[in-house]
Amino acid sequence: MDVQEQSLIGWPKITPIRMLLADDSDVIRRVLFVFLEGEPLIEIVGEAKDFTELLDKALALKPRIVLMDLHMRDKYKFKPEFVRSELQASAEHVLAMSRSCDDEALVLSNSYGASLLLEKSKLITELVGTVEKLCAADDVRES
Repeated sequence: MDVQEQSLIGWPKITPIRMLLADDSDVIRRVLFVFLEGEPLIEIVGEAKDFTELLDKALALKPRIVLMDLHMRDKYKFKPEFVRSELQASAEHVLAMSRSCDDEALVLSNSYGASLLLEKSKLITELVGTVEKLCAADDVRES
């Protein structure tokens, strides 16, 4: 965890992990936002409804983590390699999500530069732990 200052009682104050959510479903974005709103280690810094918005917001917000759906409406507007290069310049990690984690989805997530592919039906139980492990591994490497 990233420790930047001391709290009033002397315990280290933890800086939340900044996350950008991207999914073309308003319902999925809302469910994830409400779920993560109560998670002190994760701060949702923005939401995107398509790849165009994702690229703009990632550049502007510089999140530590991008959580993106692989199959947003404008997926044919940008080549995966372009999305990958733009996201690598803006975020430390990309997590991809899809309705299924079959071979096709895994290949696509890799082409977007995703560190991991998560199944949407398991996000609520797996997302926070996955983000914590991913960022903790970074913090260990940096120290």
